Amino acid sequence: MAKHFKESNSCKPLKKILFIRLQAIGDSIITYPYIREFTDRNPSFEVHFLTRSSASDIPKFLKFFTRVWVLQGKRRPIHRLPYVSLLLPLLLWQRFDVVCDLQNNRESRLIRRLLFPKKYSAFDVYSPIPAGERVYNAINELGLNFSKPNFRPYVLNKPPIYEFDKDTLKVVINPAGFYSSRNWPYKYYVEWATAFLQHSKKKVQFVLIGIDRVEKFANSFSLQFPEHTVNLVNKTSLSEAFVLIQRIDFMLSEDSGLMHMAWVSGVKTLAIFGSTRSDWSGPLGPHSILLDSSDMECGNCMLPTCKFGDNRCLTRYTPQIVLEKTFQLLNT
Repeated sequence: MAKHFKESNSCKPLKKILFIRLQAIGDSIITYPYIREFTDRNPSFEVHFLTRSSASDIPKFLKFFTRVWVLQGKRRPIHRLPYVSLLLPLLLWQRFDVVCDLQNNRESRLIRRLLFPKKYSAFDVYSPIPAGERVYNAINELGLNFSKPNFRPYVLNKPPIYEFDKDTLKVVINPAGFYSSRNWPYKYYVEWATAFLQHSKKKVQFVLIGIDRVEKFANSFSLQFPEHTVNLVNKTSLSEAFVLIQRIDFMLSEDSGLMHMAWVSGVKTLAIFGSTRSDWSGPLGPHSILLDSSDMECGNCMLPTCKFGDNRCLTRYTPQIVLEKTFQLLNT
């Protein structure tokens, strides 16, 4: 819950806010449209952001952050304690008036309490509602000027590494689900892409972005559609990928950080979720469609491999079904 203090006439106005998000890359990305909305409505504030080193490459290029603070160290919080102790004096020196804890774990709570802000709020960790809605609630509880975000492209202080053909329909295909229980079959992607090329009224440029996990897929897909594919796998940093996402028209994606980059940027996004908890991680906004497993008895299982061995929650979404949803989004 937010903590509010009544200010007297002699009190100095609030002027500095720190947002904390220390989780994975996708979870950090989800916070951007909400923090940007806060910044737009509170232009007098200095807006600072504290995140882990693994998620810091994008925010340091976003213009609405006054400063990005990076917490070094490995994944587990216990391993980052020495870095917390080194960073705290620097954060204390900033004298933050407001702290919005969008992580709300032991580590972030320790930081927030030791900063002694005049106001604070904390992320709801457990409610079965989308993460974006919980980010909105945490910021809204501060009682400052705030509203629902407008999902739109971002301006970054970074040029694109690739210039797309302006006359093409630019489509990112992102088979980057972390576990096999989150992977739509390769042959489905090929069937979908073949049908998409046949039915599209514009020339199509398929774009593949990512890391080692999708390299095999990207190489095979590029050979299948050589004239229509731009393969940028292992050729971009996080921020470079985010810059490119601002220039695409549509994304077909499994649950991954790249999918979150798209929908927060207002890109039309069709997400296919298998074992992922869709009530937490699904994309938001009328520019997105989610095909998930929540209607199944075994749905949202979060298992790394399907207990039936057939990924039935994903394979029931045929290429034809996905194609229909694709054009439903593109025609809106």
